[in-house]
Amino acid sequence: TLIFDRIRRVHGLGKRDRLLLRLAAILHDIGMYISLRSHYFHTYRLIISGDIIGLSNLEKEIVANLACYVSKQPRPEDEPFASLDKKEQVRVGKLAAILRIADSIDRSHRHKVEMCDVQLKGEEMYLHCQAREDMTLEEWTFEDKADFFIEVFGVRPILVKEIV
Repeated sequence: TLIFDRIRRVHGLGKRDRLLLRLAAILHDIGMYISLRSHYFHTYRLIISGDIIGLSNLEKEIVANLACYVSKQPRPEDEPFASLDKKEQVRVGKLAAILRIADSIDRSHRHKVEMCDVQLKGEEMYLHCQAREDMTLEEWTFEDKADFFIEVFGVRPILVKEIV
């Protein structure tokens, strides 16, 4: 949610979108309990078939899409992304771009980053991260996911790391 908060003027989304992003961040790996190979598909199915108190069906669909698109960027022809109207597709695209970058910083799931700050300067977003150990995997994943972020927001994310 730090990235979401720091680039608010770029994405133009609201508080409810921040909550949906947070839920997707928490739930995005639950499909691993069913299958490691296709866990994003199973994550989507688990979210859609469960009840999340306080979410409308549309919001649940958005969270499920977000959780599914952590590993790959959404494409207009993908189901169930294609079933969303254009406004919701844009919303999912923006939130997915943020979630993909955030997830890349903990790609190894080892919580290497102790502290991270985000600064938006013109058409660049700097993520200053202090880590306890080597972040080579996270750097590679960050670069891989940066293109979609640039496509969605026109802002280049730049990872600045410091090993402490």
